[in-house]
Amino acid sequence: MAVFGITMKMENVMVRGRFNRFCRVRGIKTGSIDINWVYNSMPPAHGQIYPQVPLEPVTEWNDF
Repeated sequence: MAVFGITMKMENVMVRGRFNRFCRVRGIKTGSIDINWVYNSMPPAHGQIYPQVPLEPVTEWNDF
């Protein structure tokens, strides 16, 4: 299952994982997800943020 969350400040994040189940918490029907991947499309840290991607050195530079 994938869930896209956004706030009124236009901050957003996409999470992906396995859906567990629906249950009731204090009378409200809720669901839960085991998250295994998170993507942030907002600068300055856009890209996959969980699980952490190792940093790689820049080996080639194209100057247009």
